[in-house]
Amino acid sequence: LIPQQYLPDTVSTAEAFIFFDMDTSNANSNEKKDTYKSAIIYFWVVVHKDINRHGDGLLNDLIIWELKKLFKNQSLGLGKAHEVYNRIFSTGSKDFTGRVLGIRITDWDENVKKNAENKI
Repeated sequence: LIPQQYLPDTVSTAEAFIFFDMDTSNANSNEKKDTYKSAIIYFWVVVHKDINRHGDGLLNDLIIWELKKLFKNQSLGLGKAHEVYNRIFSTGSKDFTGRVLGIRITDWDENVKKNAENKI
């Protein structure tokens, strides 16, 4: 899991990567408390073509499916997760395939709200 949108080094083996970023630019923010009412978390899954076949499907699809299941789990403590984006994307390389998933987080969990209030 890499907190950026690109590989920082040269890739010399067939691997799979998950990148992520959090977009709060379009989030409804509460300027007074410096907290967010919602935000979108993006995941980019990039898989080398030599290892992308997995059973009857593709590894990048399986990883996206597992991420979606993870965010449907209420034990993460973030809030409600809403899928807003799930598309194939071009990696710019003939050797890699890509998929991007966007999840909007709303209705923050009570523990998250309390932590934010305690920081004020």
